[in-house]
Amino acid sequence: MSILTYDEGGKKMKANITTTVLTITALFFLSSRTFSDGTWTNYTNGNNIIDMAVGDNYFWCATYGGVVRWNITEGTYVKYTSSDGLASDLVQSVAIGQDGVLWCGIFGGGVSRFDGSTWTTYPIRRMMGWYLMLSFQWR
Repeated sequence: MSILTYDEGGKKMKANITTTVLTITALFFLSSRTFSDGTWTNYTNGNNIIDMAVGDNYFWCATYGGVVRWNITEGTYVKYTSSDGLASDLVQSVAIGQDGVLWCGIFGGGVSRFDGSTWTTYPIRRMMGWYLMLSFQWR
Protein backbone atom coordinates (compact mmCIF):
# COMPACT_ATOMS: atom_id res chain seq x y z
CA MET A 1 0.00 0.00 0.00
CA SER A 2 1.24 3.43 -0.83
CA ILE A 3 0.38 6.52 1.17
CA LEU A 4 -0.24 8.49 -2.00
CA THR A 5 -2.76 6.11 -3.59
CA TYR A 6 -6.46 6.61 -3.13
CA ASP A 7 -9.69 5.36 -4.52
CA GLU A 8 -12.90 7.21 -5.20
CA GLY A 9 -13.72 9.58 -2.40
CA GLY A 10 -10.22 9.40 -0.88
CA LYS A 11 -11.15 6.68 1.66
CA LYS A 12 -8.04 4.58 1.05
CA MET A 13 -5.76 7.64 1.38
CA LYS A 14 -7.27 8.55 4.77
CA ALA A 15 -6.75 4.97 6.03
CA ASN A 16 -3.07 4.99 5.00
CA ILE A 17 -2.39 8.35 6.63
CA THR A 18 -4.14 7.25 9.84
CA THR A 19 -2.08 4.02 9.92
CA THR A 20 1.14 5.98 9.37
CA VAL A 21 0.36 8.49 12.14
CA LEU A 22 -0.55 5.70 14.58
CA THR A 23 2.66 3.80 13.76
CA ILE A 24 4.86 6.89 14.28
CA THR A 25 3.08 7.68 17.56
CA ALA A 26 3.54 4.12 18.84
CA LEU A 27 7.24 4.11 17.91
CA PHE A 28 7.74 7.45 19.68
CA PHE A 29 6.20 6.19 22.93
CA LEU A 30 8.08 2.90 22.80
CA SER A 31 11.42 4.60 22.14
CA SER A 32 10.90 7.18 24.89
CA ARG A 33 10.31 4.38 27.41
CA THR A 34 13.32 2.38 26.18
CA PHE A 35 15.79 5.28 26.41
CA SER A 36 14.28 7.03 29.44
CA ASP A 37 17.48 6.69 31.50
CA GLY A 38 19.52 8.57 28.86
CA THR A 39 22.09 5.83 28.25
CA TRP A 40 23.33 4.59 24.91
CA THR A 41 24.93 1.31 23.93
CA ASN A 42 27.94 1.57 21.63
CA TYR A 43 28.33 -1.34 19.21
CA THR A 44 31.71 -1.57 17.49
CA ASN A 45 33.34 -4.38 15.54
CA GLY A 46 36.49 -5.76 17.18
CA ASN A 47 36.81 -8.76 14.87
CA ASN A 48 39.50 -7.43 12.51
CA ILE A 49 42.78 -7.41 14.44
CA ILE A 50 45.37 -4.87 13.26
CA ASP A 51 48.05 -5.43 15.92
CA MET A 52 48.54 -7.62 18.99
CA ALA A 53 50.58 -7.59 22.20
CA VAL A 54 50.91 -10.28 24.85
CA GLY A 55 51.39 -9.59 28.55
CA ASP A 56 50.75 -11.59 31.72
CA ASN A 57 47.58 -13.62 31.02
CA TYR A 58 46.20 -11.30 28.32
CA PHE A 59 46.24 -10.83 24.58
CA TRP A 60 45.70 -7.14 23.75
CA CYS A 61 44.33 -6.59 20.24
CA ALA A 62 44.18 -3.32 18.31
CA THR A 63 41.09 -3.17 16.09
CA TYR A 64 39.04 -0.57 14.25
CA GLY A 65 36.39 -1.20 16.90
CA GLY A 66 38.58 -0.38 19.92
CA VAL A 67 40.93 -2.52 21.99
CA VAL A 68 40.05 -6.10 22.90
CA ARG A 69 41.66 -7.75 25.94
CA TRP A 70 41.47 -11.55 25.86
CA ASN A 71 42.03 -13.40 29.13
CA ILE A 72 44.07 -16.43 28.08
CA THR A 73 43.37 -18.57 31.15
CA GLU A 74 39.63 -17.89 31.49
CA GLY A 75 38.77 -17.58 27.79
CA THR A 76 36.89 -14.30 28.36
CA TYR A 77 37.34 -10.89 26.79
CA VAL A 78 36.64 -7.20 27.42
CA LYS A 79 36.34 -4.60 24.66
CA TYR A 80 37.38 -1.01 25.39
CA THR A 81 36.07 1.79 23.17
CA SER A 82 35.95 5.56 23.11
CA SER A 83 33.00 5.28 25.50
CA ASP A 84 35.43 3.87 28.08
CA GLY A 85 37.95 6.69 27.59
CA LEU A 86 40.02 5.46 24.63
CA ALA A 87 40.92 8.39 22.33
CA SER A 88 39.23 6.74 19.34
CA ASP A 89 37.84 3.36 18.31
CA LEU A 90 40.30 3.30 15.39
CA VAL A 91 43.32 1.71 17.09
CA GLN A 92 46.33 1.03 14.89
CA SER A 93 48.89 -0.43 17.32
CA VAL A 94 49.27 -1.75 20.87
CA ALA A 95 52.31 -2.29 23.08
CA ILE A 96 52.91 -3.16 26.70
CA GLY A 97 55.53 -1.08 28.50
CA GLN A 98 58.10 -2.45 30.93
CA ASP A 99 55.86 -1.30 33.78
CA GLY A 100 52.90 -3.31 32.40
CA VAL A 101 51.04 -0.25 31.11
CA LEU A 102 49.24 -0.63 27.76
CA TRP A 103 49.97 1.94 25.04
CA CYS A 104 47.71 2.32 21.98
CA GLY A 105 48.51 4.18 18.76
CA ILE A 106 45.38 5.85 17.45
CA PHE A 107 44.62 6.24 13.75
CA GLY A 108 44.42 9.94 13.00
CA GLY A 109 46.80 11.03 15.74
CA GLY A 110 47.35 10.41 19.38
CA VAL A 111 48.35 7.80 21.88
CA SER A 112 46.16 6.33 24.61
CA ARG A 113 47.61 4.82 27.79
CA PHE A 114 45.79 2.29 29.99
CA ASP A 115 47.12 1.56 33.48
CA GLY A 116 44.54 -1.14 34.23
CA SER A 117 41.81 1.20 35.41
CA THR A 118 42.14 4.61 33.70
CA TRP A 119 42.63 5.71 30.10
CA THR A 120 44.84 8.76 29.47
CA THR A 121 45.20 10.31 26.01
CA TYR A 122 48.18 12.19 24.65
CA PRO A 123 47.30 13.96 21.40
CA ILE A 124 49.97 14.26 18.73
CA ARG A 125 50.12 17.66 17.13
CA ARG A 126 49.22 17.50 13.46
CA MET A 127 51.08 19.80 11.11
CA MET A 128 50.51 18.37 7.64
CA GLY A 129 47.65 15.91 7.47
CA TRP A 130 47.21 12.84 9.65
CA TYR A 131 49.83 11.30 11.85
CA LEU A 132 49.64 7.56 12.20
CA MET A 133 51.17 5.67 15.11
CA LEU A 134 52.14 2.42 13.39
CA SER A 135 54.30 0.81 16.06
CA PHE A 136 56.08 1.22 19.39
CA GLN A 137 59.63 0.28 20.28
CA TRP A 138 61.00 0.11 23.83
CA ARG A 139 64.69 0.73 24.48
